[in-house]
Amino acid sequence: MVKQYGTEAPLTNLEVGAPNMFDTKDDPDNAEYLAGVKWIKTVPVAEAIKEKGFFGNQNTVATPTSPKWQHTVERLKKRFGI
Repeated sequence: MVKQYGTEAPLTNLEVGAPNMFDTKDDPDNAEYLAGVKWIKTVPVAEAIKEKGFFGNQNTVATPTSPKWQHTVERLKKRFGI
């Protein structure tokens, strides 16, 4: 269930930007999975931070807990003041 304008509704009942995302909902190996995000801080695109040496992941969701993320996480915390 997601809230849209204060009303809870199944995501499958809402308009989404990817109209075929529910086509494989009954197939656990090929289904689309969603993850909620609690944004700590946001900035305008013009203030986006991109630096050489930052770790990136092409997956939609990644948990930045492995050692290869350490430099990126610490640098972003410093730049965002968190």
